[in-house]
This record gives sequence, structure tokens and C-alpha cells, in this order.
Amino acid sequence: LGEVVSVQALPPEIIDATYGDLWKIFDCDGFFSRGVVRPPPSEATWMMMRGVYHGLMGSPDESSIAPLSNETDVLVPFEVRNAGKKKGRGVFATQNISAGTLVWTVFDQTAFFKRGDDYRRFLHLLPGHTRCEAMQFSWVQTFEDHNNSSYARILVDLGEASLMNNGHSAKANLGYAPDGGSGTKKANMYAVRNIAAGEELLCNYKDFVTTGHSHGWDLFDL
Repeated sequence: LGEVVSVQALPPEIIDATYGDLWKIFDCDGFFSRGVVRPPPSEATWMMMRGVYHGLMGSPDESSIAPLSNETDVLVPFEVRNAGKKKGRGVFATQNISAGTLVWTVFDQTAFFKRGDDYRRFLHLLPGHTRCEAMQFSWVQTFEDHNNSSYARILVDLGEASLMNNGHSAKANLGYAPDGGSGTKKANMYAVRNIAAGEELLCNYKDFVTTGHSHGWDLFDL
């Protein structure tokens, strides 16, 4: 894991494919519509996906996941289990969590992509429907640096935090602090209230939407 992945020519149908095109090419609707609650990716699968990304980037300076590790990106005691027929897998607290506790940070096990072509290549290098899992864990996010200049990145969460379900604004018990604490906004996610052991950890998916664009994919010709 972590060795440089040999650069292969992308199939013609993938070279200029949008996010929606890729979803269809990989038959992700078929994969996710089978009505079966899928088990979460195994530790070996997480490590494989991180290794493919790390190898594709080619150096620790380019990879946002360095060094490679099998550590989870959920920073509180948790378990992954069935959250119900409509939601499938979910992440649940196994201990009480106090309001203000850091639960997840984008800087742990999240792959960052500066270019749409690298994202396409990453998906192409993954085996089978692991591609669809990775696409489901993907979003475009806009950050601000220390100079208040904004920049966008494609993000893929390659850890168990990606399995957190949507609580919408009404039921979400996790949220971003006004400042991520690392010179960026929307980087760290905290408990917004006390969370009891056994409760599902729920974020608000709207927090991940890049405003002003079609979920941000058009910024990367996707």
C-alpha cells in the first residue's frame, strides 16, 4: 500500500464523464437499489481505498492521507450498525458525548483532490462497486485559507464517518464550528448538544453543499 500507482489511460467514456455519467457507467443505481443493508467496508477495504489514493497522488506532499494508517476518523467511541430500512447503515455512540466534543475532522482520513481528472482516475482504479461506495462518500467543499481566499476541493471520506446519516437541520446532533481551527471553515464537526450512548450520530448533509454551484462538481468539469 502507498506505492505509486502506475498511470493507466482512462477509458474513453470516463475521460470527460461528469459525476452523473460516472454514476451510470458504474451502475451505482443498480448497486444501491438492491434493498439489502450492506455491511460497512472492512478495515482491509478502507486501507485498500486509502492506498489507491495515496499511490495515485505519488508523494506525501500531494496526498492528504499521509502516513497511511488503519485508524478510524470517528473521534468518539462508536459502532456501525443497521439504522433502519430507509437509512441502512449508521454510526451510533457507545458512550455519552458532551456538547462541544470534536467528533470528526476532515483532515484525518479524507482524500482531497485538486483536479477532476485525478478523481476520475481514482474511481477507475478502484475495484467493482467500491467505486460506488467512494462516490457516495464524495462531495465538493469550499474552504477559506488564512488570507480569507476561498478554494474548492473534491473530498472523499475514506473512513467510518462517511456512514453517518442525514439528520437534516431538525435532528442533526453534529455540526461545524464557525471556524475549523486549522485556518479553514467547515473542517471540524462537533456535538451540538449532549448525545446519549446508543443515539445515532447525525449530521446535516446541507452543511456539505457548496452553494452557488451544482453541488460544486461543475467547478471540476464533473
